[in-house]
Amino acid sequence: MNFFAHALPWLDDPWFVAGTCLPDWMSVINRRVRLRSKKVQPRVDDSDSRTARVARGIVQHHADDEWFHETPEFAQLNLQFSVQLREDVKLDDSLRTRFVGHILIEMLLDDWLSKIYPGKLKEYYLQLERLCGRELERIVIDLAGLSPEATGQLPIELSVEKFLPRFRQERFLFDYSDDPRLLYRLNQVMRRVRLPALPPAILDWLPGARRDVLDLAPRLLSSYRWPAGMIA
Repeated sequence: MNFFAHALPWLDDPWFVAGTCLPDWMSVINRRVRLRSKKVQPRVDDSDSRTARVARGIVQHHADDEWFHETPEFAQLNLQFSVQLREDVKLDDSLRTRFVGHILIEMLLDDWLSKIYPGKLKEYYLQLERLCGRELERIVIDLAGLSPEATGQLPIELSVEKFLPRFRQERFLFDYSDDPRLLYRLNQVMRRVRLPALPPAILDWLPGARRDVLDLAPRLLSSYRWPAGMIA
């Protein structure tokens, strides 16, 4: 699952939403800092309300990923996309095809959810605007068991406080509905993980992949905590 899918059922609480984002944010901010469920679970009832709510969001993120990646539909689509990317788009790296298939399923599900819940993606970003980056960084340092001295040795651009406004400003989740913009965002990910960029030929394949994800979306999210008003 991707950012919006993780957060959508919890948009009444910006600190919980931040928690659902943090495991993926930290893979960009600082991959050495891992916020595992086992580590933060003891803090879900913390006396500090914000810390508790962030911890609950982190635990929810990992619980979501655990069931989502075990669904037969996810395995089916990931294999299907991997084969198609190799045969139709001519990607010759099986690791890259499975990675692209994996993240593309999650991106397209975010786009589907944003369409069946109009206005909620805007609300997602509005909730993130309510967060104080400095306070969120304090909570992350605490939950990760880091000392302020240790974090002070990291490059300043790798801080949660610096990353949060960039994430809010980019608003890249809105780009998932447009294939050229989606390819641009996919290639940003490819650069970050040091894999070769995807070729423009993928644009001819993306509409069919989008249809395949949307056809299976309710079953892909079979264990989802649907927000009120959704008919799954």
